[in-house]
Amino acid sequence: MGRQPGLQVFSEPDDQLSYDNKSISHEIITEVFVDFTTRTRQNESVLYLKSLSAICSSLDNTFKAANKATLTNKDRQKTRKIKGGILTVLNESNKIIAWTYANAEIMELLHGHKWHYDVLNLPQPKMMVANNCCHIHSTVASAMPKTEAKLDVWHFNTRYVAVILNMSKSPFHGAIAADILGAILKKHAEHG
Repeated sequence: MGRQPGLQVFSEPDDQLSYDNKSISHEIITEVFVDFTTRTRQNESVLYLKSLSAICSSLDNTFKAANKATLTNKDRQKTRKIKGGILTVLNESNKIIAWTYANAEIMELLHGHKWHYDVLNLPQPKMMVANNCCHIHSTVASAMPKTEAKLDVWHFNTRYVAVILNMSKSPFHGAIAADILGAILKKHAEHG
């Protein structure tokens, strides 16, 4: 067994060869972290992601979060590099099993998602829920014919409650929303 290095005494404040109390830039921290993850976790992560599946997938567009991602240059000019957001497919445990930029073709993502299940020799998800099922219904039916596209419960509840006259002013707003959820769901998601 090799000798363990011991603690070293801090250098004197005026030592020219010591740490000079300058802050480390965020670029250096990012570079070190990316190098660390590439060397230690990337292959493990790839294998793990390839093993994930779902009975009911959730298709989610994260436009708001993506629009908040800005880059600032040395002249303090801000730009948004992500146009349109990120499209993710989540499983029942809220784990991402597929993703792409939202302005990419949904069909391409779903064909890749179906291929993933074929390679794992697993059945396609029974259902895929989304916040805009009307827009993706035909795409899901074409790419994954054994999977049904449905509107997610939160958006269904929000749309239903919105059409009730003066609902936002009603003291029973929360109770009605809870009753709707109770009528739809047998059980809430395991971690949601």
